[in-house]
Amino acid sequence: MLQVLLQAFCISFFTLGVCFVVIELCSRFNRSFLNFGFTIILLSIFSSIDLWHQKIDTSEFWTTLQHIVFCPVPLLIFFYVQDLSKISQRRQKTIFTYWCIICTFLFISGLMFKPTNAHYFRETILYHLFFLPYIIYSVYACSSTLVKAINKFSGHHRLTVILHLAGFCIFTLFASMDLFRLLSAQKCSEGISFTIFGIIGLSIILTYIFTENLVVLLKENSQYINKLENLYKELEKARDLSEIGKSTSIINHEIKNYCCIIRGYAEILHETADLEENYKNVVSTMITSIDDLSRFSREILDFSRAKIITHKQLNIYSLLKTCVENRFPKQISSFKFPECNHQVFVHGDWKKIEHAFVNLFLNAFEAKASLITIRILATQCVVLITIEDNGIGCEGEDLSKLFTAFFTTKESGTGLGLATTRAIIEGHGGHISVVSKNVSTRHKEHGCIFNITFPTTFEKSDKKDNIVLIEEKIPRLSTVIQTFRNVNVNPYVIPSVDDFDFNRFKSPHYKIIANAECISVIKQKCRNNLCYSLVHTDDDSLCVIESTSGGKEYAFSEEFILYSMQQNG
Repeated sequence: MLQVLLQAFCISFFTLGVCFVVIELCSRFNRSFLNFGFTIILLSIFSSIDLWHQKIDTSEFWTTLQHIVFCPVPLLIFFYVQDLSKISQRRQKTIFTYWCIICTFLFISGLMFKPTNAHYFRETILYHLFFLPYIIYSVYACSSTLVKAINKFSGHHRLTVILHLAGFCIFTLFASMDLFRLLSAQKCSEGISFTIFGIIGLSIILTYIFTENLVVLLKENSQYINKLENLYKELEKARDLSEIGKSTSIINHEIKNYCCIIRGYAEILHETADLEENYKNVVSTMITSIDDLSRFSREILDFSRAKIITHKQLNIYSLLKTCVENRFPKQISSFKFPECNHQVFVHGDWKKIEHAFVNLFLNAFEAKASLITIRILATQCVVLITIEDNGIGCEGEDLSKLFTAFFTTKESGTGLGLATTRAIIEGHGGHISVVSKNVSTRHKEHGCIFNITFPTTFEKSDKKDNIVLIEEKIPRLSTVIQTFRNVNVNPYVIPSVDDFDFNRFKSPHYKIIANAECISVIKQKCRNNLCYSLVHTDDDSLCVIESTSGGKEYAFSEEFILYSMQQNG
């Protein structure tokens, strides 16, 4: 009965190993899946030889075959352990590879065992010189690497390493019992091999871990598929706009010609014809309507040409000052430039960028703003321009549609001003976002805050910044990650508070962003760190609350991220 049960285990583990190999070869999920699959397959074959072969005159043959199958196992396990621990040991990899090849060759050539009579055999001196040190060294190398990984990681990853170490210890213990039995006897001992039980223990632990990892990978891939579907829908919308853009110049040229003719005749009629007052008002309305049509035609043309850009180096502060002085001379007192770096340069098209800012300023004045505050903050990788007004602001339900073409809340608006601004900025490799003070603060403040970023370099860096983000229960995580990307900030992303390494991030240099529950746990051990609780308000906006006695509140935006990086930094 026991043998039948062990045979069933052996078949199931062999099938599982084949599944993992096929999954990795077809999908390229993770290279460790391949090492794991081949290891399970070889161990299953090793066990099958012991469970199914008849130990009569061919004991030496089957024992030699078992050793040949087993030789690659320590090598594969060592490769897998290195991938798991993220500790690279190239020299040891090379040693293991050549050592495995030598041992396999010696077993194949029949130099490891010698017969003593018809039914007895024993190991040769080469077995003691090559194979035993190979096994002992592999046990030491894998165990020491896993112990180092335990000290290196924390939380869930650390638990995974501990489970691996426990599985390898169980496997080593039972395999050592079989090795001792072989060395202490002059023939292959009767009965089932102890190694089979070690293989079962190791396989159960590894199967549990790998199944869990596979489920996580499948969930991540499902999220990526959903993102691709959303991007495809946006692409379909962009294609419609692209088709409009291709014919916009021709359409606008014809509209302009007809508008000029109609407006000319309407003016002649208004000035020379002896019309009653009510008919004169009708003609005046015609002229006004023609002007609105011409303006709408120009906005359509601007929108279609927004991403046709010539790149030149320009001073962004000079551009803003010139734009204010030339385009808004009567409202120049409404503009303030605090905290502005005067020597910040970006590459782009002066007229296009100026047009984008003109749209933002016009939008603010149309929203009854009396004060527009402009701040410029620059890092090595990005320039951030913040435009804050004290107008009537925007309600939460309209905030996400603000940059959508043809969306407007104004009676005479076309809905193309902010859409054109977004197209121009994104055409320069930048990004624009908006926060409404109506919903982002608990005070009676109104107005909008636009954050515009321009890259100073297009080179991507893997260097981590001094911000730690804990993903656990973070509201609107995709939006949070995208906000970091907008200012080219690369935070340390930790899955949960259980994975947070208190020894690594206890320095006050690190700023920690998480939900309120995680922050309360972290503050007990990292009292010197500046922590921020990320809160999702009732109006679907994000704000952060500083975990100090004052408890300052900020709208979560690109400006806040750069501000928090510079604090005590």
